[in-house]
Amino acid sequence: MCFFSISAKLRYLGFSQSGFFIPSILPMVSESFNRFRSEIMYRKRLLVCTLGGVLSAIFCLVGKQIIYGFPEITWGVLATTMANRILLGFIIGISCWRINYLLHGAILGLIVSLSVSIGFLPDKILGFFLYTPAGIAYGIMIEWLATVVFKSPMRAPQSS
Repeated sequence: MCFFSISAKLRYLGFSQSGFFIPSILPMVSESFNRFRSEIMYRKRLLVCTLGGVLSAIFCLVGKQIIYGFPEITWGVLATTMANRILLGFIIGISCWRINYLLHGAILGLIVSLSVSIGFLPDKILGFFLYTPAGIAYGIMIEWLATVVFKSPMRAPQSS
């Protein structure tokens, strides 16, 4: 009886029966480390997606130059395109919608691009039909970069 109580007390303090010290704090450290690693992966995904938005804005502006014969880029066009594509990357980065990652990028690319391309409908129908599919393609590209290339998949929503 006495041995059992000493053994139980030693195990409670972190010692095993063989005499080796097994810290009882390890499960808490492990859980904390996993949470920390998850936060790093989330920040990595957010950074990759936002930088993917910057890249897609640059591709979009270069494509506009090539398609329309190198017209002058005004500050309004530059600001609208950069803001929309960076917003696309940011939204993809923070979204945790649990569907196929390519479909996720395509749907968010469509939704975010429509916010600008609907303004093209009255005057520039070609702009609408170029900007909207490009947004879908950029959404897929951003999601592919984050999920496959940089191995930062969407994280599940956390319950409080």
